[in-house]
Formats: sequence, C-alpha cells, structure tokens
Amino acid sequence: MVVAEPEDDLPLIYFRALVNFTRSIDFSPSLEDPNSAEFREVSEAVVDTLESEYYKIPGEQMVSVVFIK
Repeated sequence: MVVAEPEDDLPLIYFRALVNFTRSIDFSPSLEDPNSAEFREVSEAVVDTLESEYYKIPGEQMVSVVFIK
C-alpha cells in the first residue's frame, strides 16, 4: 500500500470497481477462497486486463482482486 505524504503534490485516490462475469467463467466455491489456485488464476487474469487499461491513465496505478462471489 502506498500512502501519500503531506508534501506530495497530488492526493492518493482510491477507486473500487465491480466486475460481473456472466458467461466467461463458471463459478465454483473454490473461487471464494483467496488461497485456491482457481481464485489466483482468475484474479491474475483480471489484474492483467485492468492494469493494461489503467496504465493508460497518467500516474501510478494498482489493481487488486479482493474477493470473488
């Protein structure tokens, strides 16, 4: 986690995104477990896809998957 210091020019801004998968993946209970291989596989794909878009925005960007349900 990066925290903006008072002397930084720009404030740290957080955004939350909700992503719905309707047909691209089949849900299974293991996707709710962040330690499962299935969760890691899907979250890595989501992070890669979103980061490739977010990096077009000036500044430092970071994407993380918090949960899948």
